[in-house]
Amino acid sequence: MKIFFILLIVLSSSVLLKSQTKDFKPVKNTIKIQNKIEEVAKTTNTIKSDFIQEKNMQFLEEKITSRGKFFYKKENKIRWEYTKPYNYLIIINGEKITIKDDEKEHHYDAKSSELFKKINNLIVSTVKGNILKNPDFSVSLYQNNKFYMVVLVPKEKQILDYLSKIEVYFYKSNYMVNRFVMYESATDYTSIVFINKKVNEKIPDSNFIIK
Repeated sequence: MKIFFILLIVLSSSVLLKSQTKDFKPVKNTIKIQNKIEEVAKTTNTIKSDFIQEKNMQFLEEKITSRGKFFYKKENKIRWEYTKPYNYLIIINGEKITIKDDEKEHHYDAKSSELFKKINNLIVSTVKGNILKNPDFSVSLYQNNKFYMVVLVPKEKQILDYLSKIEVYFYKSNYMVNRFVMYESATDYTSIVFINKKVNEKIPDSNFIIK
């Protein structure tokens, strides 16, 4: 089950999270927004970005903050490289998942369990732009002046035991993902915000292989 928690952390940003979500209103024409998100995703071959991750837990006085680099390449190649305060690497290459912690490597196959498969499908559906069509979640769409917010609530108890909902924020200006927020409960959540993003720059396949 450890790999499940790791993937949830990967999926999950802002200090003012609660106040920011109050001004969101439901979107009526979801098909139009879905088409726009898919259109942008189709023309996005690679993504390079820095990220800041925050872990917020009720019993901790301070947030746990991590930093690193994110890489995406079609088809289905993802690299999460944590650089501060520790080195940690997660690579998803198709249905193969590799995690490197210090000198230890762990290899997983997304097809090995339904749970792995659903989490992998969520990651892929997000980067491919068809997140609003994910069958494993109840999906709703909201907006404010700057963002579209997709809210995903798991349909199955197997996932609900660990995850109450996920929020994915897209810029209204370009339909690119700005951040993820993953809620374990009403008070505990993990978030990731993407900064210094670069699109369609060359990324070698070797980035998605641990040597």
